Amino acid sequence: IEGGKEVPVLFEEADGVFLHLQGKDRPKHMSGKEIKVSTCYEGWNEQGELVGKVMSAGFEDGKTFQKLREATIKTKYNTDEVKLRVLNGDGAGWVKACEDPDTVFQLDRFHIYQKILRCIRDKEMQTGLRNLYDAGKTEELLETIQIYSDSIATDNDKGEKKALELYEYLAGNKEYLLSYQ
Repeated sequence: IEGGKEVPVLFEEADGVFLHLQGKDRPKHMSGKEIKVSTCYEGWNEQGELVGKVMSAGFEDGKTFQKLREATIKTKYNTDEVKLRVLNGDGAGWVKACEDPDTVFQLDRFHIYQKILRCIRDKEMQTGLRNLYDAGKTEELLETIQIYSDSIATDNDKGEKKALELYEYLAGNKEYLLSYQ
């Protein structure tokens, strides 16, 4: 099914939400399950609300969910006429493996900020790292995290481990840190 609406740009958000399972009939080895959620939209109106929102959700594996997501988008939009598709996510493999090879993936600001806040205790350092990210200074951002990690290093220091966790997350997604713009 191909929708008829033609737009030059589509924005997409995709993320997984872990749900804890309850009940006696759930398998003992499974405490929960991830539901995959995707939102597609044309942009924002003056009130900041999403325009042309299309959503999909499911418990499928990543590849199957991507097909569901793509089919759901195509019920409203003529995707052959879209010039740019921008997909925001947290860097999970299933998010980056989207069906449309022309889709531009970027690590979204929310997840980057969230990871900084969870991994760095020092408020000044948090602000400095967010500023470097916002300025598009990827190399300086990664270098600053490394220097910070080394500066707080002690035996079994949780802060150093968390700083290294942040570094690995951002370095592992380095090509997706800059905005599509």
